[in-house]
Amino acid sequence: MTFQAVVAKAKLALALNNEEDEMQERGQSARGLSVGFTSDAGTTSGLLVLDVGEKRILGVDMLPLLNGEFKLLMYLGRHACRWHSRYSLSVHVYERDDPAARQLVSKYASTLRKNLAKELPALIEVCRRRGYCCRQPIAVVEDEAGGEPARPALMRT
Repeated sequence: MTFQAVVAKAKLALALNNEEDEMQERGQSARGLSVGFTSDAGTTSGLLVLDVGEKRILGVDMLPLLNGEFKLLMYLGRHACRWHSRYSLSVHVYERDDPAARQLVSKYASTLRKNLAKELPALIEVCRRRGYCCRQPIAVVEDEAGGEPARPALMRT
């Protein structure tokens, strides 16, 4: 595990603790959010790390994600344990509000869930008439240059 991954986990842990404190002050439950670490075998105990440079989750055997899948996973991971409709995802993730954008969300969510099915089958949950929900928080680790890298060399068809 890299130093950047550890720093990202620590930042997310602080953010989640602050959110839990605020929720407890308002008298709400903290929804059991916990922060853990990803083992070398890919099993998780609370927190996953999404690498911007490789466009995949660290410690998970998977192909690099497509841009649309990556944006969707990053948004859902940042807003974990909350339900998002196809419309809200199309507006917040892809900045579109037409009916075709909602179909785009469905397609990217479907391919993302298929890509994660082997290692993390229950990460993205789908519920009819509710939408999509990421079950674990995901920390984002950017590359050292600070920006998004060029397209990965490995392309899927």
